[in-house]
Amino acid sequence: MTSTHSFKNALFIGLIAILAISCKPKEQTESFEGSWTEVTKAGNVYQIIDCGTPAENMKLTADSVHHQGIMEDFDFKANHVKQDNGAVTYYPDKEEASYYKFAWANQQKGIVKCEISESGTLVTKYLVNKANLGNIKKVKGSEADCGEQERLGDEATDSLKLGVGKNTLYVDGEDCIAIRTSGGNQVYERCFENCIVKLRHVEGNVLPLTLISGVASMDIDFYAEGDQWVSKSVTYFPGRLGSELKTTQPIQVSIKDFEFATIMEKFTDEDKVSTDTTQQ
Repeated sequence: MTSTHSFKNALFIGLIAILAISCKPKEQTESFEGSWTEVTKAGNVYQIIDCGTPAENMKLTADSVHHQGIMEDFDFKANHVKQDNGAVTYYPDKEEASYYKFAWANQQKGIVKCEISESGTLVTKYLVNKANLGNIKKVKGSEADCGEQERLGDEATDSLKLGVGKNTLYVDGEDCIAIRTSGGNQVYERCFENCIVKLRHVEGNVLPLTLISGVASMDIDFYAEGDQWVSKSVTYFPGRLGSELKTTQPIQVSIKDFEFATIMEKFTDEDKVSTDTTQQ
């Protein structure tokens, strides 16, 4: 009798254990697949700033990111995707040198926080999903709000008259510039590897260029110096995608010798030195 009773108890305990395991909720795999629109965050308020141009948006799948920016799109299929503490991170390459990381900022309102890392520069954005887009207030952007978009959009053109002369500066395609006479004769040409080039409205005998590479950009004016065009300073925008952070340095480089990555190192190296000094 005792043996039978013990067996029944053991069986009962075993059944309870099986039920407990089967009823344990499975670990949720976070997913941010779908369409997202950029919003601005002011305290606990999220809104869309209307600058007269389409807002930035993203579309995510299980293994890819399509980022439609103000002036250009960035698409990639992830080399791999990681999940950690509710965040999902898309890595374009196995080295994980850059990434797009998504995590809920306010799940009830459908808002995610997106961190974009590129070449050591981190840009933070907030986005709302399609289901909650209609609940976000849209406000007319001020000049201060829309300054970054104007700098990369409305102020850019595909041609610019140089000074009082007869030469005109042109953008050929997306990555080349050319200086031509009024008769169409080409005086100078330069293409920039891995860059998109835009022109800004600056009067004078100057080549006012905005060069864009990934999420970073530079404003650089080249002045005539003998038979060369040489810069006096460079303004670097490490987070072109929505960031107002910028740094200007007195850098002299000819347009012939200009390389985006080389100039960018002058700014990123200075940031590292400043950080190291602060930590000492």
